[in-house]
Amino acid sequence: MVELSELHKKYRNGTYAIKNIDFIFDEGVLGLIGPNGAGKSTMIKILMGLLRPSKGDAILLGENAFSNPAILKKVGILHEKPAYPPDVTGREFLEFMAVFKDLEKSDVNEACNIMKITGYIDKKIGSYSAGMLQRFGIADAILGKPNLVILDEPTSNLDPLGRIDVLNIIGALHTEAISFIVSTHILSELGKVCTDALILNEGRVIAEGKIGDLGRINDDKSTCDLEMIFLHYLREDIE
Repeated sequence: MVELSELHKKYRNGTYAIKNIDFIFDEGVLGLIGPNGAGKSTMIKILMGLLRPSKGDAILLGENAFSNPAILKKVGILHEKPAYPPDVTGREFLEFMAVFKDLEKSDVNEACNIMKITGYIDKKIGSYSAGMLQRFGIADAILGKPNLVILDEPTSNLDPLGRIDVLNIIGALHTEAISFIVSTHILSELGKVCTDALILNEGRVIAEGKIGDLGRINDDKSTCDLEMIFLHYLREDIE
């Protein structure tokens, strides 16, 4: 589903955002985690064909998004700071995206029902609150139930109940054979739905694998607490 091979992203000032990443993700719910500046958003942008890597390959559903941008029709995406046209309604925007992805209007209705946004989907996007906009963005990402959905900070701007609701939706959709890559700083909640984790620091992979395997942090203790797992491997890397 996702394969990264010797992936590098180096900027003109000599700084590496991504450095020599090799990683394969077949299916499940992947937590993409790391401190600010670890390279998470850069990796997502490379996967989606928005940034060209300095070296290496990023394969998405068997294709490179630069070589075959049509593959993006099979992927849902919520960027960390999405922008939408303010003077169209949410329904108009989603129906436009449905045409782009060769979907039906019924897919729009389904996504709106899942994200519980039917009450305001016919209002102009510019009138949405931050929380409403976040739910709308996730509805856009899950439109048509694609093979893979990538969510960058999907629970930002949501209250605690909203965050729990979104994570429950991720868990439910995964049972329908939809895989997710989720990048967020709210690790205690993300750990409840993740099957796998990829932990980055300073553009490098410091740990990756199944949550159960990563949780064996010492001989006499095992944990599925993603925050504890993250802090353990981060301390090991720093030390």
